[in-house]
Amino acid sequence: MPSVIQGRFSDLRLLVAFTVLATLGRLAMLTWPSVNLEFAFADAALYFQQGDPSLIAEYFSLQANTVAIPFGVAHVARLFGDAPLLGTARALSLCGVPLLAWGLYRLCRQLGRTDTEKVILYVTLNPLVWIYASRATADFLPVALGVLAVSLLSDTMLGWRRAAGGALLLGLAAVMKYHAVFLLLFAAALILRRSRSPIAPTTVAVVLTAVLAPLIAYLVVAHETFGFWITPPEFQSKHQFSSLGVLSNAVCYAGYLTLLAWPTLVLQPEWRTFIRRNWRPMLAALVILPVAGALLITDNGEMNMGPLDRWFPPEGRTALFTLFAAGMAMPLMAGRAEGRPPESASRALWMAAACLLLILSFTRPAQRYLLFIIPFVVLTIPASFFSNRRLFHATLLLFCAANAFADISRWCTGTAAQRMVMEVQARGLMERTDPGAVLPHAGSPFYRAQHGQWAFTIVTGTASDALVTTRAGLSIFEKSYSLVPRSHPTDPSSGI
Repeated sequence: MPSVIQGRFSDLRLLVAFTVLATLGRLAMLTWPSVNLEFAFADAALYFQQGDPSLIAEYFSLQANTVAIPFGVAHVARLFGDAPLLGTARALSLCGVPLLAWGLYRLCRQLGRTDTEKVILYVTLNPLVWIYASRATADFLPVALGVLAVSLLSDTMLGWRRAAGGALLLGLAAVMKYHAVFLLLFAAALILRRSRSPIAPTTVAVVLTAVLAPLIAYLVVAHETFGFWITPPEFQSKHQFSSLGVLSNAVCYAGYLTLLAWPTLVLQPEWRTFIRRNWRPMLAALVILPVAGALLITDNGEMNMGPLDRWFPPEGRTALFTLFAAGMAMPLMAGRAEGRPPESASRALWMAAACLLLILSFTRPAQRYLLFIIPFVVLTIPASFFSNRRLFHATLLLFCAANAFADISRWCTGTAAQRMVMEVQARGLMERTDPGAVLPHAGSPFYRAQHGQWAFTIVTGTASDALVTTRAGLSIFEKSYSLVPRSHPTDPSSGI
């Protein structure tokens, strides 16, 4: 018993050390320029401090998310002497790193895994997790809270108090991001795989009440304050459930998930064995699937690859996703290995992930929604993968390279966009300029400007007729924007 306690203390100490380093290592990013609509969250937080209705109107024109994150950012920033809102929002996201690690730690213990620290390292260094963990958006913190909530709800010693606590935590995550409510699928899967007997009705009632109560309360207050249910009217049609495009969405999600959760899949011994035994159909699939993906599968939303899009056109992405989509079945095909979680747990988590992926496929897809699935899919990966030092370390190096590339590209994009805004302001052209390519990154000043006719626009790259060009970065990381005249001055669109 003392050796077991000592081992757990050692694991916990390693976990704390890693999460502290992973959080502190990104503190410098708190001051980086805004990218990908981060400014909208900072401006919405400013609304809760100043009450300027144009700020919340800007947010609702750009975001389908709730106002929970901006509301929290506004009040946390005041606690720290009116700290910068953008940096505060990013800091709140970073707070999710130890919460996610804690939830994974608990889940690994429940599943009997002996590779807890490797699982946590693998998830927290995952490129999608890494990118959003330091972004001023409503994506990562709800995921971290949701994973921790699932670890509480699936505990073997679940009583009504722990059930209520986990469910309230999940309800809070759902208030930040509606998608979090679907994490109940993973909690139910983990509970049911342990016992075939029905869950006590009182426990079910407590969980559902505690999850839905904060969510319903938010919806009522938001409706009374802003006049709509769930999301702004223009996004209600954009994100509505529809059977159109379900196949394309599911294939893209499955392929993207495999690339994110298991990019070295083809090097896995179990997979190589399967290929050797079935090389003829596999060879045919290697030829047919990418072609079918390029011709028949479409990206109906935001299934892009960030800065890599310059090398992967839409058809190339759908071809790649279609080829890798079959990898979703790998956890079910892999043989038993020593130290692997019980087969029933792996199968239960996989089925819950497949159900959630299908649900997501009925609405507009976005790669960031996979954040809710990645931690649980990683738990289905056999322990033999993590015990293979070469394969595990190679994957982590691949993750680190992708993270470094994404972070450098992020800084270059934000810096070049910020420099362009400063040039436009210095030339007194703010009221006459269409923000164009810099709108997603540095659009805040344009929303506040009083626009007349647009005589200029901002485009990506270096233009021969540019009044001014701003740049940041070198070689493949270089990002540039050019301010060019419009051929015909036009009125601003309704979006600004």
